[in-house]
Amino acid sequence: MCWSIAGLLSVLNPVITVLMLNTQYQGFKDGSDIDAEWFTAGEQFAADVGGQAFGWVAGLFIVSSVITLVLYVLVIAGVSAGSTTARVWGTVFSVISIPGLVGTTFTQQRLSQMLAWADLDALTFTNVSFPAILFLHLLGVFFVWLPPTNEYARRKQYQKLSRRYPTY
Repeated sequence: MCWSIAGLLSVLNPVITVLMLNTQYQGFKDGSDIDAEWFTAGEQFAADVGGQAFGWVAGLFIVSSVITLVLYVLVIAGVSAGSTTARVWGTVFSVISIPGLVGTTFTQQRLSQMLAWADLDALTFTNVSFPAILFLHLLGVFFVWLPPTNEYARRKQYQKLSRRYPTY
């Protein structure tokens, strides 16, 4: 269940971030959110380059969201079926994601400080969801290796083997 909620947040996070940043970028481009004192030539150049690359970045965010969804579905389906291999891969993915989640949170905070149009408000969901995803991953690793979960996995494997090789 923890990994399911973390997966949902992981899939929603890029989509919501892209939508919110797109809304803020359009407001910046239209000039409605520009404060002349804060608007420098460097920020103008970064905004132009950012605007050109925004479509590619948005596409990459959506593609990463689909890949994330597929990985979570595979791991969760395997854990539900009692697969020890899925529990191991889920644990590996959870541990591997720790540096990425922490690094992404700090990177997005720096991005919001560098560009006038990438306001911290657009990244609030991301800044809240990444620590929640991290916590849910660790909680999922804890729960997936508890003795009752091990017993459940053994029982599921026994059921699978008894169907494959019935004894009469």
